Amino acid sequence: MTLKPKIVARCIMFAILFGFLVADLWRFNLLKVWPVIITVAIILLIIAWLFREKFLWLTVVSAVFFLAFLTLANYQITRFQPPPKFQNQTEIFGMVSERPQLDDKQKVVLDVSDYKILINLPRYPEYSYGQLLTVKGKLETPTVFPDFNYQNYLKGKQIYLVINRAESVKVTGNGGSKIKSWLYKIADKFEASLNKSLPEPESSFAAGLLIGSKRGLSDSLITEMQNSGTSHLVAISGYNITIIIVALMSLLVFLGRRNAFLVSLLVTILFVILTGASASVVRGAIVGLLAIFAKLIDRRANNTNLLLLAAVLILITNPLMLIYDFGFLLSFSAFAGLIYFSPILNYLFDRDKWLKRLPEFFSNPLRETLSAQAMSLPLLLLAFGKFSVIAPLSNVLILPFIPLAMAFSLGIGLLGMIHNLLGLYAGNLGWLLLKYPLLIIQILGDFKLAAFDFGKNWYFLTLGLYLLIAVILFTNRKLIRSHAQKTL
Repeated sequence: MTLKPKIVARCIMFAILFGFLVADLWRFNLLKVWPVIITVAIILLIIAWLFREKFLWLTVVSAVFFLAFLTLANYQITRFQPPPKFQNQTEIFGMVSERPQLDDKQKVVLDVSDYKILINLPRYPEYSYGQLLTVKGKLETPTVFPDFNYQNYLKGKQIYLVINRAESVKVTGNGGSKIKSWLYKIADKFEASLNKSLPEPESSFAAGLLIGSKRGLSDSLITEMQNSGTSHLVAISGYNITIIIVALMSLLVFLGRRNAFLVSLLVTILFVILTGASASVVRGAIVGLLAIFAKLIDRRANNTNLLLLAAVLILITNPLMLIYDFGFLLSFSAFAGLIYFSPILNYLFDRDKWLKRLPEFFSNPLRETLSAQAMSLPLLLLAFGKFSVIAPLSNVLILPFIPLAMAFSLGIGLLGMIHNLLGLYAGNLGWLLLKYPLLIIQILGDFKLAAFDFGKNWYFLTLGLYLLIAVILFTNRKLIRSHAQKTL
């Protein structure tokens, strides 16, 4: 019996992910342990070479990859963790490593000797990516709140120390990547153009749809989006990325498939940088581009392997995201739901005499929403204890119009950057496309029974739901497999 390449690749990637998980949970001294790891790896390879049994060979190779990436992950984690004596410093010097997060205050991430320090500052004066800052203040470990582990949240972003009350901040120069700085400046100008061309909250919603900015979103609107299950619209998820990639490929078809893909690849990379390269953006970009590349070379793209490959590529840079970054986990859970639950729901919709009568314009968003929520529900209950029961209806009413709203928002922003009047004229034309989803969000988000709050830390309920999901997927494995073969 021969081993299929996709099975080999899947086993290796599972082994790598398991290596990341063990590294997250167990720290070891790399200098003391590396001779043992190399010795074990060599012994395993010798065993595989001597016996040459296919399944034994696959097990051994997977074990070697597990050890290799366990070591790499441990190095990555310890490398960015400041030593205890570092916390005694009262003055630090570093570079603003990303676009500051703005709301009523300002959160600046400073890159200090390969360590990331979060500085909480007043709203003004505003700082920007690439600035070199000298900051005086007390370095502290992040607070663990009764209802939120802020320390683990920041750990997922490789941030171990914060300065909550800076005594002084001085700008001493500029650095960083010129391309990244240029992209962030474009994002700022684009967002400013939307603010001039559209009223609030339509301008902030448009900025959220296109570049994931939440700077102008009010607390009440954010709450309404959570209640209505539409927060993903302004999170720049794989859905937004897919729309952009498909649109680019369609517009550039005259260049030929290969050239269109190369241009789409470049634009997507720049877009990922511009939006801050969150897990959902990177995952969406990787999966979308790999799927298109597979079609380009006339190869079958396996959705499970694409999902695993995206996870591996993201976690190589920051293994801690696997257990500490909820956005990462939620993003991949939702995508897994689309892969494995969609065939089941498609079967149900096609067999039910009432559901099959729904036009695709509405049934497709409903299927996608239910599929994504099926896998995300256990995580949502565990982390927030809150579940939106009205999300399917909200997404059915909104999602069909989002691609058009994104297209008009892009045009409004670009025209506004050319001239204010052009942006205002375009804003008057496209305003209704942004007003409509906001109106749905407001109406359904304010509905008293829109979301149920169960309280946090439902560990047994989460485990029970995942067991139920496993049973459903196992009993429908033939249906899922046949659907995957049809879509390849």
